[in-house]
Amino acid sequence: MNPLILVNNENNGYFINEIATKKIFYIFKNENIVNRIYRKMILKTNIPIRRQLFTHWEKKAEACDTIILFDTGNACTILKYLKQYYPDKRLIFWYWNRVARSIPVEEIRKTGVEIWSYDPGDCKEYGLKYNNQFVFPSNYLINSKAKEVKYDTFFLGIDKNRSDILADMAKKFKELGCSYYYYLVRSYNKAENKAQQEFPYRPFVTYQKLLDMSSNSKALIDIVDSEQYGLTLRPIECIFLKKKLITTMRHISDHALYNPDNVFIWGSDDYSRLNSFLNSPFNENNNKMLMAEYSFSNWLQHFEEGVEGYENFSWNCNF
Repeated sequence: MNPLILVNNENNGYFINEIATKKIFYIFKNENIVNRIYRKMILKTNIPIRRQLFTHWEKKAEACDTIILFDTGNACTILKYLKQYYPDKRLIFWYWNRVARSIPVEEIRKTGVEIWSYDPGDCKEYGLKYNNQFVFPSNYLINSKAKEVKYDTFFLGIDKNRSDILADMAKKFKELGCSYYYYLVRSYNKAENKAQQEFPYRPFVTYQKLLDMSSNSKALIDIVDSEQYGLTLRPIECIFLKKKLITTMRHISDHALYNPDNVFIWGSDDYSRLNSFLNSPFNENNNKMLMAEYSFSNWLQHFEEGVEGYENFSWNCNF
């Protein structure tokens, strides 16, 4: 497969290496305010000038056989454009977020493209194709050496009403004598939780900075939606950083990376074993296999071959 991959412009540098080597392209040329206003008007039309928004990846599109578009608010318009100008290409829409937080499936279906998702629950509910979450192994080369442990547990993320559970966790950590460090970023949601006062908001950091801060902890904290079945990046980052994971994801035990030595399920596992969990060595059994499974290259390969045995997974999804 010779793919063109289109992603949203992001401000933390997660895709920076792939953008630099032209393996992945931002959907739009840039994100300054003038261009955002201009393209909002242009995207509503059918005039050829729309091509000016995308020409930086046009040559790559001509040579590729597959175009993969990550979920974005302008997805339907972009997919229609791709269908018009590249009718012979294989077109894939990739839900990198849960459907509930993105574009309704029926809107995407109208465009006639393949629809894939990282979340098995969404795949079952909406009849989508499944491909597991992935990371770029190259992002972890800088953080490959062991670093000083400064805190037992670490959370970095956007608020998204996570403050309540972070406060509950902090209370339990204090009772058990575990240290923690929260780096909470404002989500600008009108329904921000009052618990934000306990954990001050901090500015965005680059992805490399996130990994660097993660390296100073024994365990990373992962807080997900109650009905989420797909992995976030945190569990996979733990595999590459060799860190323990504390997660609210009840269904993580259905995933290949689950190992009770390395994963503590908050709300299900016995809190009395948390200290021993944090202070025991990271279990590296099958780590190389898991790193290969959740790599970018393997993610691409799954689009060619499908995910073997997915139909037999015991996701226990209740709808």
